[in-house]
Amino acid sequence: FSEQGSQEPSLSRVGLRAFLDQSASERRRMMQSLGQQECADVEEFVRAVPRLELLAATSVVAEPGSELREGETAKLRVVLRRVNLCKDEAVGAVHAPFFPGASLAEVWWLVFSSPDGQSAPPLLCRRLASFVGRDLQGEFEFEVPASGKCTCLLSVMCDSYSGLDVEKRICFTAKRADAR
Repeated sequence: FSEQGSQEPSLSRVGLRAFLDQSASERRRMMQSLGQQECADVEEFVRAVPRLELLAATSVVAEPGSELREGETAKLRVVLRRVNLCKDEAVGAVHAPFFPGASLAEVWWLVFSSPDGQSAPPLLCRRLASFVGRDLQGEFEFEVPASGKCTCLLSVMCDSYSGLDVEKRICFTAKRADAR
């Protein structure tokens, strides 16, 4: 997508996620300077590229029978959905036409961190190796970092596609460790 004298918007100005969210007719208008085969290649990529959504059920919970307390173990419940797949569809290999002999699998990473402590290590970092269907539900343990209201950032990132990361702020309140 070059800007050689063109006044039409380019992918570099729109961003990948916004480009994917456009209708086919909007994308065609944006790709007027491309040839027919190039447009077909782009549409093939649009159909194949994953689009994730963090569902509302994503939350932080205490172990059964206890409360969230500083320094104790809590669970991050995560519900992810691939909005570009139907209910019983599975994921294929990464769309990588310049590597035709390779069959690359998508790899997704879940990182849960406290935005307040930018220099602190993440509370949780997991590779989501078994995320091959439409939905993923999981519980991941982490240590509650502090008492009071905690606002953490959940990031889900793909190492196969750039620009498709999903983020959500998760808020929870934890009691002091010594307050029983």
